[in-house]
Amino acid sequence: MCGFVGVVAPGAQSRFGGRVRAAALRLSHRGPDSEGFFEDGDCVLGFRRLAILDLEHGHQPMRGADGSILVCNGEIYNFRELAAALPPGRLRTRSDAEVALATLEREGAAALTRFDGMFALARWDPRRRTLLLARDRLGIKPLYHARLGDAFVFASEIRALLALGVRAAANPEAIDVHATFLWNPGPETAFSGILRLPPGTALELRDGNARSSRYWRMAPSPVSGRADPVAVREAVVSDVRRQLVSDVPVGLLLSGGLDSSFIACALPEGTVRRAYTLAFPRRDLSNDIVRDETRYARLAAQARGIELVEVPLEFSTERFLRAVRAIEEPVGDPAAIATIALSSRAEEKVLLSGMGGDELWGGYPRFRALELSRYLPGCARPLLETAQRLLPHAGLLGRWGRNAAKFGSAAGLPWAARHVRFLSYLAPEERSGLLGPALRGRLNGPPHERLLLTRPAGGDLDASFRFEVEQFLPCHNLLYTDKGSMAESKEVRVPLLGNTVLEAAERLPAGVRRGKRLLRSAATGFVPREILARRKAGFGAPVQGWLKGPLKPLLDEYLSPGSLGRRGWFDPMAVRRLLDDECAGRSHRYLLIYELLVLEAWAREFLDAAA
Repeated sequence: MCGFVGVVAPGAQSRFGGRVRAAALRLSHRGPDSEGFFEDGDCVLGFRRLAILDLEHGHQPMRGADGSILVCNGEIYNFRELAAALPPGRLRTRSDAEVALATLEREGAAALTRFDGMFALARWDPRRRTLLLARDRLGIKPLYHARLGDAFVFASEIRALLALGVRAAANPEAIDVHATFLWNPGPETAFSGILRLPPGTALELRDGNARSSRYWRMAPSPVSGRADPVAVREAVVSDVRRQLVSDVPVGLLLSGGLDSSFIACALPEGTVRRAYTLAFPRRDLSNDIVRDETRYARLAAQARGIELVEVPLEFSTERFLRAVRAIEEPVGDPAAIATIALSSRAEEKVLLSGMGGDELWGGYPRFRALELSRYLPGCARPLLETAQRLLPHAGLLGRWGRNAAKFGSAAGLPWAARHVRFLSYLAPEERSGLLGPALRGRLNGPPHERLLLTRPAGGDLDASFRFEVEQFLPCHNLLYTDKGSMAESKEVRVPLLGNTVLEAAERLPAGVRRGKRLLRSAATGFVPREILARRKAGFGAPVQGWLKGPLKPLLDEYLSPGSLGRRGWFDPMAVRRLLDDECAGRSHRYLLIYELLVLEAWAREFLDAAA
C-alpha cells in the first residue's frame, strides 16, 4: 500500500520536478517508510511507500527491462502465479510490483485482466512517450486525474493534485448529489475538474490525448443457476488465504456481523493474532437506536482463538474535522470516523475487512424493498405517509415510520426511480426548497437513475446489483475505507471482493444472491450460530448524540444563517426548520444534517483554505 503522484507534460522535469516532490510529501501518511522519484523530459513521478512485501528491495518507482517505469499502490495477490509464467532470471526482487511491471511489458494492458488484487498503477513508457493508468476491477484503490493547462496530472489522493497547482473549486452538481445521497457516483468528484478513474478501467495518454477503456465489467447475471453453499464457502476461504500474503503481521477488523465473522472463521489457525472492534460509550448510545455490537465480535474472535481489542471511540470535534480532511470528498458517513479510530489503534500494518459482502450478496434491505414495492399500488402512498405521522418520530418506531413513508413514496414508480428513492435522504419535493441560489436552477438532477438504466443486459434486480457494485461500493464504502485507514498508514484488504468470490457471485442469478441467504448458508458450520441468526444490523454510529453533544457548537457555527448565506448552497430558513424539527423530535433527519455539516466543513478545509 502506497501513494503516488505524477505529471506528464512538455518539459515536465523542469516545470514540475519541485512541485511533484512537494506533492509527494502530502502523501507521506500513505507511505511513511520511504520515498522515490523519477524524472525525464516529459514525465515526473513521485512515490511514497508503505512496505508490505519484500521490505528490503521493493522500492519504487521501479524500472523494467524495457526501460518503462512503474508506480503501483496496492497488492497483486497472485503475483507468484504470474511470476511463474515469466522467463527465468527476469525478476530481481520478491515484489509484486516488479511482477506486475514485467507482465505489463510482455502483454500490455491486456495483462490487467489477469491481476487478482487491489491496485492503482501508472506506467510510463519513455520510448513510446505514453502513460498507462489503471485501477483494479472494483475500485478498491483510488486514482484521480485532472488537466492543469497542457499538463496531465494524476495522484492517489486529491490533496497531491492541489499541491501541484490544480484549483480547488466546487462542482455544483456533485454538491447537490451529496446533499441528497451523502455520496456522488461516477467519475466526477465534488472538486470541479478533478475526476476519478473508474474501476476496471485503463487510461492511455499519448501526445496529450487520453483514451479510456474498460478492461473489466461485471458480467450480467444468468437467468438461472444452482445455489451451491459449498462452492461459495470454498471461494471465501480461498480469497481469505490468498490475501494473507505479507511480510508484516496481519490483523482483522471485526464488527460481529456475518461478513467479518466469516473472514475470521476462515482464517488458518495462527495467521492472525489480533482483531479490532469499535465500542461506543454508553452516553452516546443512550441518544440513539444504535446497538452495542461488541458481544458478537467477542463470539467470532473466541471461535477462532483471536485476541479481541475493543477500541473505545471518544468522539470529539477534532475527530470529525480530521475525518473530513482525510476522506477529501464530502461523504456524509460516520463510518469514516470509525475506520480512522480502528486503524489508529491497530498494531499491524495490514488489516482484513468484511467490506463488500452487502453489495455482492444483496445484504441491504433496499434489495428486498425494491422487489416488494413493485406490487404496491400508487394509492398506498398516502396510507403509509399517514402511518409515519401517527408513529413517534424518535426511536425504533420512528425508524419504522420513516421507512414506511419511503416505501410508500416509491409506489407506482419505475424500477430505477424506486432504487433511487430508497438511496436518498432528501425527497425530490424537498430538494428544491433546500437548495440555495448557488445551486438552484443550474442542475441536471442526480445521475443515479441514468446509471441504473445503463446496463448491457439482465433484468431489473441485476441492474440494481450492478449499480451497487460499480458505483456505491467504490464511490462510497471503499473510498472512506481506503482514505480512513491510510490516514493512519494502514493497508485494509477486502477478501469478500477477491476475484474468486467475485467470479462465484457472477455465476449466480441476482435473485439467488439477494438477502445474503446463500452467503449465510456458506458460513453455516463456520460462524457461531448466534451470529448467523442475527438480522442485518449494518454499521451504526450515535450521530444524534454527537449532534446534540460534541458537534453542537460546530453545528451552530457552520450551519448558521450567516455561514449558509455566504456559501449560497442551501437556503438558511430551510436548514433552520430542519434543525428545529430535529431538536424538537418532530423529525429524524440527523444523517441529512450531518451531511450538510460535512459539506460546510469540507468547503472550509479545501475551498476556503485554497482561496
